[in-house]
Amino acid sequence: MKKVNKAVARRMFNAGKKVAICPCKVSPLSLWFGGFYTNEGADSSIDFDKLCNTISYYNCNAELGRTLAYYIEEE
Repeated sequence: MKKVNKAVARRMFNAGKKVAICPCKVSPLSLWFGGFYTNEGADSSIDFDKLCNTISYYNCNAELGRTLAYYIEEE
C-alpha cells in the first residue's frame, strides 16, 4: 500500500479504483483497525468529501489520530 494525499485519493476514487481511508495513527494493514476500503467501481452518486467527513466524524480522535490518511494499492 502506498500513502497518498487527498487529491490523489479523490482522483483514484473518482476513477473507480480501490482507496483505503483510515485515521492517521492507524495502519491500513492493522489487525485491530484496518480502516475503510472503498469499492472498486462503486456507485458514482457517493461524494468523496462527504464520505471522508463521515469517516472522520465517527473515527478520528486523540488515540487514533485527528486527521485521515489515504492509501492506494501499488501497481
